[in-house]
Formats: sequence, structure tokens, C-alpha cells
Amino acid sequence: MHVLGFAYVQGKHQQTHKYYATYNALLEIKELMLKETSLLNSIISQVFIGEVETCSETLSCIWFCVEETAV
Repeated sequence: MHVLGFAYVQGKHQQTHKYYATYNALLEIKELMLKETSLLNSIISQVFIGEVETCSETLSCIWFCVEETAV
């Protein structure tokens, strides 16, 4: 019975180790995505800040400003 108990604990340990590894990987991905989102939001705010001031607040006008900037 002692050997079976050890195998059970060892199996649970391996399973827990996999869960922790998955959690840590997902946490790292989340942190990277948050940084990327923040960076993209910063870029968007810098690009659009002057354009929105010169255009009306409609979506079509904002896209028109983006196209003008791209050309």
C-alpha cells in the first residue's frame, strides 16, 4: 500500500506541476498582451489626437483622416 500511496502522490505532484507551468505561461502571455495593448493605445492616441481635433466626431471622418495620413 505504501508504494501505491507514493505513486499517487507523485502523480498528483506532476499534475500540479503541469498546472503551475500552464498558469505561469498564461500569466506571462497576459502581461505581454497588456503591455502590447498599452503600447498600441499610446500609438493610436498620438496618431489620432491631431486628426480628431480637425475632423468631426463621426467614424467616417476619422477613417478619412487616417487615409489622408497614410498617403
